[in-house]
Amino acid sequence: MNLKIYELAREMLVSNAFLFKIPMFILCFLFLIVAVNKNLRKFLRYLLVFSFLFLTASFIFIIRFHLIIHQVVNLDTQPIPIENIYLYVPPWIESEKLFFWLFLFFFFALLKVTNTIDENTKIGISIVSAIFSGLVAIFDPFSNPLPLLDLEIREFFRAISHFDYYQIISFKARATYLYNTPYMWIHPPMLFTSYALFLLSIPSLTMGIFSETKKMLEYESFSYQQIKAGYIFLTAGMLIGYPWAIEAWKGESWWWSPKINVSIMMWLFYSAYIHMRIYSGRKWPGRLSCVIGVVSFVALVFTYITTYLIPGVHSYG
Repeated sequence: MNLKIYELAREMLVSNAFLFKIPMFILCFLFLIVAVNKNLRKFLRYLLVFSFLFLTASFIFIIRFHLIIHQVVNLDTQPIPIENIYLYVPPWIESEKLFFWLFLFFFFALLKVTNTIDENTKIGISIVSAIFSGLVAIFDPFSNPLPLLDLEIREFFRAISHFDYYQIISFKARATYLYNTPYMWIHPPMLFTSYALFLLSIPSLTMGIFSETKKMLEYESFSYQQIKAGYIFLTAGMLIGYPWAIEAWKGESWWWSPKINVSIMMWLFYSAYIHMRIYSGRKWPGRLSCVIGVVSFVALVFTYITTYLIPGVHSYG
């Protein structure tokens, strides 16, 4: 019965995925129009407000699905003598990661987009919003909700019906060290917060490279404020991930994980930017800092993509 409840909830998301995909494609189109039409650019903030509210409403449906998983996957209700475990699945894993990234980006963009902001910055934010809205529309969290966890849940119920203790205990271990750990509710959100702030810096960094000196300094200064805040979240999030790795991968050489190594590479790039800005920026921020900022974001994108290309625990969270 519990599995049936879960399947119905998941099927409801899948069957109504078009209610999310179509508006996201429309938002992608509207952001592009705002980017190219000077007269409509004044409506960018209103469009960001609507986009954020729409993603918030969608986020509520994602959370509702996670609450159903929490209610359904309860080992204590099964005819197996095992301690009470509920599954606490955070709403920023697997197919929900890109959605969560855009959700945070819209939030920070709303705080920054005002009537006094530079027109070119508005164009850049509109283009970034269009690109990511399109990506989230294509790789949405509703068409195939949590595909890896879905396989695990189905395998869990199969193990229960066949009294497969090995699979049950294996699932319990993953629930304990991956989903239910407090680290999962701190480490990924901090990283995605940094990703959103870094993304917000990209339009001005790019324009700073090709602008005359006075405008370049303005763009670089705007970007620095976003990167400085994002760097704090990135560093804190990575440090919090360290004890989690020790606990979850006890006895394993987790430090050789490709995902961890490319994440450190990204952190070093942003560290280079911050150090250049601190020690050279007071006299001459320069285009070089803009270039390093853009290269750092390219490293971020590469780090994010490795989540999908390299098998491992980071393909979940």
